[in-house]
Amino acid sequence: MEEKIKVNISRSVYEILHKDMELFEFYKSNGTLNQNAFYTTLITNFYESYHEQEEKSIKDIKYRIQEAIHVKEQVAIDLSFELAQDLSRSILLLDDEKYDHAISIKPTKNSKTVMLYIENYLLKHQSLSNFYRMLFTSYARKPQDQRERIIFKQTIQLIEQAIQSKSMVFMTTSKEDRKDEVAPYLIQNSKEELFNYVLGTIQDQPYTFRLSRIKTVSILNKRSEFSNLAINALERMRKAPQYFISHTETEDVIVELSNRGVELFRSIYIHRPTPVEIVGQTYRFQCSHQQIFQYFTRFGHHAYVKSPESLSKQIETYFRIALKHYSKKHHNAVKTL
Repeated sequence: MEEKIKVNISRSVYEILHKDMELFEFYKSNGTLNQNAFYTTLITNFYESYHEQEEKSIKDIKYRIQEAIHVKEQVAIDLSFELAQDLSRSILLLDDEKYDHAISIKPTKNSKTVMLYIENYLLKHQSLSNFYRMLFTSYARKPQDQRERIIFKQTIQLIEQAIQSKSMVFMTTSKEDRKDEVAPYLIQNSKEELFNYVLGTIQDQPYTFRLSRIKTVSILNKRSEFSNLAINALERMRKAPQYFISHTETEDVIVELSNRGVELFRSIYIHRPTPVEIVGQTYRFQCSHQQIFQYFTRFGHHAYVKSPESLSKQIETYFRIALKHYSKKHHNAVKTL
């Protein structure tokens, strides 16, 4: 198998696949998207679970057919396969879409064996292009964080193995080309179902790493250990794993909201911190100061961070710099009139 495989998919599936290539940073050295690497990675990492789900559906349907009408086993198998395909098409909403976006997949050194196996053993009564179309569509219908776990399946397996054996790992990441010895603590998805994060420590300092930005993982022959302070910070990071919490961020955050601020808090969901107490329009949080800063600076004067004082001053400085910048721009604009 050397020639390219052409698969027609719907526009909605194509757009999700293309978006994931960008989000999960599948780029060539020249900066263009590496579409073939993404497609073959998806196939290699997802074909088994996809096929297992299809087989389970077929077996369940076959059993019910034989129980109901007592036909021969081969007749039941053929009929159950057709019914399973029809059900999958309906569940995946394929009947309402046109397959007007063609993609080409060229087997790579790493995917060639898998793709040969699919072609020779998994097709049954369907074409190769239909198998891949259904596989891609099934993938595209999953939430983004689940899709990320599929694409980075091997990375997750290595990190989970290290967590289970309480071993440290050597990790390289695309962000700032970091290379660190990390004690992995857990893998946690964000509550918005966008990305997955590996929480752990470097020299007992808590850190968070986005799964899709981890380039390589090697398990080390070193035991991972966590202080009580680190565990406390990592457990607090579970609620919003994309935000780092330092050992020093032990003080609760108190935020006072105006009437409009309360409305904004109820309506702006993305990256919203979870309050541990609400008294009137005063909200108390136990979370990352970075999360509070990024979330509530969008509220302008409708949110006032009362404590801790250091965070309050940081936000005040942010708005002072913004005011100074706007005043200067406005002054220069008036002068040119």
